[in-house]
Amino acid sequence: MKVGLIGHGKMGRGIVSLLGAEPFDLTVLVRTPEKAAAGNAQIQARFERSVRHGFISPEQGAERRRAIRFSSERGSLADRGLVLECLPEDEKTKTDMLGGLESVVSADAVLATNTSSLSIERLARSLRRPQNFCGLHFFHPVPLTRVIELIRGSATSPTALDVALRFVRATGRTPVVVKDGPGSVINGAISLFYVEGLRLVAEGCALPSRVDRIAGTLCRVGPCESLDIIGLGFFLDMFERTGAVKPPHWELPPLVEALVSRGRRGRSTSAGLYRYDQDRPVDEDRSFYANGSGTESSDEAIGERLRAALITGFAVVVARGLAAPDELDAGMADVLGMTAGPLELIRALGPGGLAGFMNALRANEGTRFDPGLAYAMESGPSPAGA
Repeated sequence: MKVGLIGHGKMGRGIVSLLGAEPFDLTVLVRTPEKAAAGNAQIQARFERSVRHGFISPEQGAERRRAIRFSSERGSLADRGLVLECLPEDEKTKTDMLGGLESVVSADAVLATNTSSLSIERLARSLRRPQNFCGLHFFHPVPLTRVIELIRGSATSPTALDVALRFVRATGRTPVVVKDGPGSVINGAISLFYVEGLRLVAEGCALPSRVDRIAGTLCRVGPCESLDIIGLGFFLDMFERTGAVKPPHWELPPLVEALVSRGRRGRSTSAGLYRYDQDRPVDEDRSFYANGSGTESSDEAIGERLRAALITGFAVVVARGLAAPDELDAGMADVLGMTAGPLELIRALGPGGLAGFMNALRANEGTRFDPGLAYAMESGPSPAGA
């Protein structure tokens, strides 16, 4: 398959690494001839090392070097059957690039965007052929995740969807097909888990390290560490844009804006929810997060709130028909590295148990925990028309 990729930032580099290990003919578009020359040199060196260490044969090395090239000329994408835009999360940057590409690629080429939070519907408005457009959302870190989210707009044609599905399967990943949320539906569902982690810290229930330790019984990385990796500023913007997935009464605590305003944006600035001492996450004093207010919660109570947040995110997406339950369950479990996906968490509560669980949390923690969603899940979520 002839594939084009636009952008070679953090996500772009991960995608190039993934596609370089598979049978793709790949052209990567970068901004300048100097960046193109540097990219081509890196690819050459990468496969020379692989041959030298015996990971691939000399013939395989030569074949893969020929299959990947960097260019600064848009015309180099003219023969691509699928072009994936992987630029920063800015609507104008993406629409300008996507609109310009339509005059370069063939009339039946599929254009895709690797957005995590922007609306596919809004981006499609700038295109003359919106039927050839969809979202292909890779998750960070690319090597550790096994799903790719395929976001379908209302105009996306069955033909374009089929091309995108074949591409995802050729990467060895599992496609999760969703409707526009806007942007990533899986991220929208997971975001409630992050918000609950923030609330626990802001309410003085636990320090970030304790929240993450308890979350470790559910998933690979806790919400506080994840947020520092993602970036608090980015998460703040993303959460405000995903209104279609966000249920009532789920608001970010003021702690997030306070941290961002102080320049504490996460690992990239050596401080976020944690302070990083030689790259090691360290809690601040409890008063730093909660001004000395609040009462520490038990491990059991913290775990229940985190589980309920995951179940609520899952239930909202399914109830709104944005994804099929089994696919959403697989996507959330993969991205978070969950030991048991949301469906298994629901089933573990037993008949009638979910409604009781959510009612108790509603009584103790407030109206964001909606037993109405629980009742819908109790009867067994039916497949949604994703």
